[in-house]
Amino acid sequence: MPSLKHLRRRLRTVNSTKLITRAMRSVAASKMRRTQDRRDQIKPYANRLQKMVAHAAQSVGGEDQPLMQMRDDGKRLVVVVSSDSGLCGAFNNTVIRYAEDYVRSLSEEYEMYIIGKRAGSYFRKHGYPVKRALVDFKGNIVLDRILEAANEIKAAFLDEGFKAVDLIHNRAITAMAYKPQRERFLPLQEEELYSGLEEGASAPLLDYIFEPDAKTLLGELLPKFVETKIYYMFVDAFAAEHQARMLAMTTANENCIELIDALTLQMNKARQAAITTEITEIVGGAEALKG
Repeated sequence: MPSLKHLRRRLRTVNSTKLITRAMRSVAASKMRRTQDRRDQIKPYANRLQKMVAHAAQSVGGEDQPLMQMRDDGKRLVVVVSSDSGLCGAFNNTVIRYAEDYVRSLSEEYEMYIIGKRAGSYFRKHGYPVKRALVDFKGNIVLDRILEAANEIKAAFLDEGFKAVDLIHNRAITAMAYKPQRERFLPLQEEELYSGLEEGASAPLLDYIFEPDAKTLLGELLPKFVETKIYYMFVDAFAAEHQARMLAMTTANENCIELIDALTLQMNKARQAAITTEITEIVGGAEALKG
């Protein structure tokens, strides 16, 4: 049995770990709420923008819009979002394995655009074609850097010959669960744009008066729509990251409590055994003196 000194040292260590995990759980919960608030704030704007884009696209179609052009030649750009740090359970492994399985299934050339240190380190280490890696977001919504990523992704599709862009990231499903998802991002699909209309694309075309004309307006709105979708992806992925970290720290904190109980019981047994041994020795010594 370990000595009392050793058990007390272990108990102090586990108590310190419990305090750390509890603090990290609180920080993650606070960041998750703030990120979810940002998502709720952007949602009305995103929905309204999609309706405006859908009405304009209904009027003139998207044949002449660069962001809606289908191509047969070129590489595919796969955007993967992970976290910069660990201590978030299987969050990074889940999205990395999902992205890895997807790119292995591709029969065409591709490059990867990575958000987050964990995925960037993994894919570079294993020899995957990483075009760009943005790091040090640390789960924070920084508008300037998100717009930088959006502009680079748009430029890759418009100017660098990529024929399609896919987004892969974790998405929070409930308060206790998340899962990886992939969506085809570029070129934009008319069906996706029309989903912003409750009545759908098959409804009678309303006679809107556009100023400037619908084609010019659509050309101005589509880049904003792309930026909004990228922003929403970041918010969704970071909310899932904070959720995963909060759950991981909750589990770690509960494990610390269980370990503290087990160590306390073990220490009490060791103390009781030591006291019993001392009493036995005293009684034995007293009997020896009498004899």
